[in-house]
Amino acid sequence: MKFQTLILPAIMTTALVLGACSALAPEPVPAVAPAVAPDATGRQPMAAACAERPLRKVVVTAFPLRHPEQIKSGDFMGWPSMTADDLTRQINQRGSLLGATVAQRFPFVSIESAPEVDRQALLRWASQERAQYVITGVFRDFGTARKALILPVRQLVVEAYIYDGFSGELLARREFARQLQFSWQLPKAVLPGSKDFRQSRLGGVYHELLAELGEWVESTVTCLPFAARVIQVDGRRLVMDVGSDSGLEAGMELVLTRTAASGVTTATGETLAGTPLRIASAIVKSVQPRHSVAEIVPQMKTPAAQIGDVLYGR
Repeated sequence: MKFQTLILPAIMTTALVLGACSALAPEPVPAVAPAVAPDATGRQPMAAACAERPLRKVVVTAFPLRHPEQIKSGDFMGWPSMTADDLTRQINQRGSLLGATVAQRFPFVSIESAPEVDRQALLRWASQERAQYVITGVFRDFGTARKALILPVRQLVVEAYIYDGFSGELLARREFARQLQFSWQLPKAVLPGSKDFRQSRLGGVYHELLAELGEWVESTVTCLPFAARVIQVDGRRLVMDVGSDSGLEAGMELVLTRTAASGVTTATGETLAGTPLRIASAIVKSVQPRHSVAEIVPQMKTPAAQIGDVLYGR
């Protein structure tokens, strides 16, 4: 089965890595989608330029079931949180991203309305975990069907989403699906998450799907901008919520931005975040594991930074 990846055109922060800063009025930052061409299998390989440090950090939420009634009474019900934990573990093992999890929660207004999210909750989790992006999704199908009206087939269909952890915008979505015929039921003694589960037919297919999902997350997020939140301001001195854990180093140049207060309301009533404005350049001066200090480059009229401003890597 071929899968199609949709990278939405509203990746408004991608072009922040380009261009010089204006010494006068702030200017809007144009949007550019990450250019990562899929290979012959339809997967998106990680471009070498995208794999460079600093490391992006993601927070992974639970993957709820769209139809929980597809799980029989007495069967394992922990798929949403186990999927979040397994995906986060996989991301950290691969080493190209940093991962954290809020495995007991998901950001959707309702499971039926996904990918519509509670934006405030999503942004709060991203800020608490010092993450740039949020990964979540929904099990669209976990039921059984009859193939050719004879053979029982277990369906595993997951739709995954990547959100901007600063604006809450949906950046990318993709569906992953597997089918399993015969012997897909687990013995009562085999618990999902165990070694025996991984060696079972259902466990093997589940982990195969999760591996493909993880590859997609890695190849997509590593080509999105690196960013940091300003958490303290002292004149031109800025304290950021990322440090050497993400590979940040003294001497790196960053772009200081501020999101316009007014957003845009679509025809469906959805409010989109305002446009980020480039207001200054800053140089990283010192780095600790979980935070760092940058200094705004002097200008004819140096702008005043604010807590909540965002710094992007060039």
